[in-house]
Amino acid sequence: MKIVVSYWGHTPKRITKIVIGDTYEYQPINPSATRNRGRQGTLLEYDNDQYRTDLSKNATIKWLDTKRSSQVDIGGFIHIDDVYKTDLQRANEAQEYILSRLL
Repeated sequence: MKIVVSYWGHTPKRITKIVIGDTYEYQPINPSATRNRGRQGTLLEYDNDQYRTDLSKNATIKWLDTKRSSQVDIGGFIHIDDVYKTDLQRANEAQEYILSRLL
């Protein structure tokens, strides 16, 4: 399991628990990134190298609609159980997680 905190600038926007085999919806934080937005898929693998400099395509997901796999940014995932939360709720959870790690 890996925990990913996604940022927009210096502000944490969401926190996602990444587990291989779980179903996620792809919702990038960048509003202009429209490719694959809203698609659901199963996570096949992710790059666990914390020193990797190119983090743009570091997870492989198998889409539920086409059964094809592709590589996407791991920070764009929302767990299927959390899809209906608002952005404010997700941002509050991320900030609480960061504060709990600091204390």
